[in-house]
Amino acid sequence: MAFFKSRDEKKSEEIYKIIMDTLKNRGNQVYDLKVEFQEGVVTLSGVCDSEATRKKAILCAELAEGVKKVNSDPLLLSEAAAQEQAAAVPPAAPVSPNPPIQTAPPAAPSVQTAPAAPVSESPLETGFPSAEAEAAELKPSPEPQPSPQAPETAARSAQPSEPVQPQAEMQTYTIKSGDTLSKIAKQFYGQANKYMVIFEANRDVIKDPDRIYPGQTIRIPPLP
Repeated sequence: MAFFKSRDEKKSEEIYKIIMDTLKNRGNQVYDLKVEFQEGVVTLSGVCDSEATRKKAILCAELAEGVKKVNSDPLLLSEAAAQEQAAAVPPAAPVSPNPPIQTAPPAAPSVQTAPAAPVSESPLETGFPSAEAEAAELKPSPEPQPSPQAPETAARSAQPSEPVQPQAEMQTYTIKSGDTLSKIAKQFYGQANKYMVIFEANRDVIKDPDRIYPGQTIRIPPLP
C-alpha cells in the first residue's frame, strides 16, 4: 500500500535538504535536525556545533519559498558551543549601589526680632482755639518805636548843605559830549544861571551860548 505525503511534509523535506546541503558544504554540523512546515511557519529543532551553524540554518529556512516565519527556539547549541558562547559574552557591568540620598541642611534658626515700640497716641485736636491762643490774639501788639539817632548824626542831618564855593582863579575846561554852559556853570559855580559869565569870558571861542562842541577848551573865570 503506497503512502501519500502531504504538501506540508514535502515542504519540510525540501527545507531539510536545503539546510543540510548548505551546512555540509561549509563544514558546519547539526545533530538530530528536524524540520516541520505548517501553513508557512517552519519549526527547527536539533543541536548545533556553534552559534554560526545555528544562524546559517535559520537563514536557509527563512529564504525557502513559501516560508513566512521561522521558529528556532528548539534549535539549541551543543554544550561545548554553549560554553564557548558564554565565554565570548563580556560580563555585565556591576551595578553600582544607590548613592546616598542627599538631605537638605538643617534650617537656620529663625532670628528673633525685637517687638516694635508702641506708637504713642497724640492728643485729639479740636476745632476750637485754646485759651492761651485767644489771649495772644486779643493782646495788642506794641507800636514800633523810632530808633534813636546819635546826637552827632541828628545834628549833621539838621544842618543845611554848604553851597559850592565860587572859583577864585581863572581855570580852563575842555567841553565833553553832553555838556551845556548851564551844566558847566552848575559844576563850577553851583548855579546854572551863571552860564552867561562863562559865555562872556569866551566870546572869541563861543559864538552862541546854545552851541558848544566837544573838544573846545574854554576859560572858567571867577565870579565877580
